[in-house]
Amino acid sequence: HTRYIGDWSSDVCSSDLARVSQPPPPDLPPGWQETGPDDPFVRLVSERHRAHLNALPEPTRRLMHDLQHRAQQQAYRAQYPGHRTYLLSRLTPDGAAARDEVIGYALVDWGEPVTLIDFAVHPDEQGRGQGGAALAALQTWAGRAVVLNVARGNRAERLYRRAGFQPCGGDELNLQKIGRAHV
Repeated sequence: HTRYIGDWSSDVCSSDLARVSQPPPPDLPPGWQETGPDDPFVRLVSERHRAHLNALPEPTRRLMHDLQHRAQQQAYRAQYPGHRTYLLSRLTPDGAAARDEVIGYALVDWGEPVTLIDFAVHPDEQGRGQGGAALAALQTWAGRAVVLNVARGNRAERLYRRAGFQPCGGDELNLQKIGRAHV
């Protein structure tokens, strides 16, 4: 069991809990829309985050991106069979969603604990507060703690820390973090 400091029960951040998928809460937050894991935008952003493959010549580059995406989605389905995929739209200053401006995606498993499996904001949209707003919306919508894993040294660590996620475990490669529900 992983132990952590805070007022959460020590089992929330444990990786050995049985995964029982549940339906998400009703009423998607502003800017969130459900889609499928093979949504073209999810694939596009995934490719942008795997820039190391872009040095390869075509058609090898396309093949490698496709293999990476399929392998990643297969792993997510195996570990989190009931997860949901959401597109994230840009939020205006008043909190309304600009529906035609998709800027990121989130994969969420609604089991216990709620797990943010994958989260990405298009590189052209990073640093504008949209990722933090999406994380706050997820924490409010979930109504309970949300856990995630992030590679040590990943730029997203700073975003998760600003959004209130605290370390609660991990290993030499990854940190596990937990965020309180916003109510």
